[in-house]
Amino acid sequence: MEPFWPTLPYLIPSTEGTPMWWYIFWWIWQTVMMVTLVVVLTRWATKMDKMKNEQIQGNTSSSNPTTLNQ
Repeated sequence: MEPFWPTLPYLIPSTEGTPMWWYIFWWIWQTVMMVTLVVVLTRWATKMDKMKNEQIQGNTSSSNPTTLNQ
């Protein structure tokens, strides 16, 4: 049965502490990547929402002639 936690694909002789640094590196890498992904997607979604709201506000003010005449 395969181990649940990731390990190096090969053994390095005379380095008993190798798995510990690999676990630490792996979880730091995953955390950094997931946080980066969440931040990028949040910024992208916020930008798209602002663009959509500006477009909707621009269309409603120019398409309603009664507000322009007042």
